[in-house]
Amino acid sequence: MVGLSRSSIYARIQAGTFPSPIKMGHSSGWIESEIQEWIDRQIAVTRNTS
Repeated sequence: MVGLSRSSIYARIQAGTFPSPIKMGHSSGWIESEIQEWIDRQIAVTRNTS
């Protein structure tokens, strides 16, 4: 959905610039609305809008 590699995603999580995953057994997943908000913020930053 975001086009980032796994290592890039986890680096951004560590930096506090990407939503943290939720644990689902042995797997991890993300809340879709949080990812969409992150995408919307990235668009706003690149277009210099709020």
